[in-house]
Amino acid sequence: MAHIEKKSDDHAKTKAADDSSDSEGKNIPIGDGEPDSTSQQAAVSEVQAEATAEPDPIQALESKVAELEDQRLRALADFDNYRKRMARQFDEVVRSANDRLLTELLEVADNFERAIAHTNDQGEVDTARLAALKQGTELIYGQLRGLLDRYDVKPLESIGHRFDPRYHEALAQIESDQYNDGIVAAEINKGYLIGERVLRHARVAVSKGSPEKKAEKQDKAQDNQLG
Repeated sequence: MAHIEKKSDDHAKTKAADDSSDSEGKNIPIGDGEPDSTSQQAAVSEVQAEATAEPDPIQALESKVAELEDQRLRALADFDNYRKRMARQFDEVVRSANDRLLTELLEVADNFERAIAHTNDQGEVDTARLAALKQGTELIYGQLRGLLDRYDVKPLESIGHRFDPRYHEALAQIESDQYNDGIVAAEINKGYLIGERVLRHARVAVSKGSPEKKAEKQDKAQDNQLG
């Protein structure tokens, strides 16, 4: 019995020692329970520094794409302007070449018109020969007129119209009983239009009016002054 009681006492002492150890472990101070503000600030600063040092790769990529798109649009606009400028220059060269050719052909047309007019003035002299000459000349002139028509070249009607420096070139002033002052009374060289543009100005003589009408106007003016 004594042995059993001693063993019980030893067991009780061992348990008490274990309880005391647990109590001391629970009472070990870990800290004051509040977060360290200095550590937090340091962590925030470190995060901000990393954000500043390493920009957002998506934002950088979007900026690069926008820059390349702007360059592409500028290049397209420059190329379109260059294409239009070259097209205008080409049209100008072609039109200038056509103008020179057609102007030379107009001189031929003038000669044909003079020849036809001359045959009309020959009266009854060798009527058959003149008729054949006139027919052949009119045929050639008709072919030439067809060529001019294909290029939209039209004659400009000047006689009887008021002188207009946009279409006429005055070579002389003449007295005329038929046309008033400032009206085209005669045509030295016919003018031509290509479309709505003047290909060659008409060379004309402009009427100064009738001498009789001028005298009548002067007499009326003197009568009015005397009256």
